[in-house]
Amino acid sequence: MNYFYKIGMNELRVAGGLILVVVAFRNLLGIGVSKESSGNIMSEKEAIRYAITPLTFPMLVGPGTISTVMIIHKEAGLIISVGAVAITFLIMKFLFNISDWLDKVLGEVVLFVLSRVMQIFIMSAGVKLITTGIKGIFIP
Repeated sequence: MNYFYKIGMNELRVAGGLILVVVAFRNLLGIGVSKESSGNIMSEKEAIRYAITPLTFPMLVGPGTISTVMIIHKEAGLIISVGAVAITFLIMKFLFNISDWLDKVLGEVVLFVLSRVMQIFIMSAGVKLITTGIKGIFIP
């Protein structure tokens, strides 16, 4: 069992999974979107901007990304983890470059629906990390 600052990989899995689940859940419900919204209701412009976020969400989530990369590094090695990060960055750059075109072709409603589906996949990845970490902690 390898440790990083006396924290094992299983604990890191649980923590990273919790971050992904909480952030995806907040995004699904639209909680704490921005200071521009009045009360609990988003403006239409804010909803559209918010709908595109899940396309780039996995790389922008911060601590969840760091823990995921650390887990990939532990399980698959340095070359695979660096390759995964590089490929993900290339995909993100591509998505950022075509985001205006996607908006025109797919439309606002389709992007909003796709954003919700992506949030569910992100939440599922978080749940998977949590369950794997808990199994590793309690079942040696």
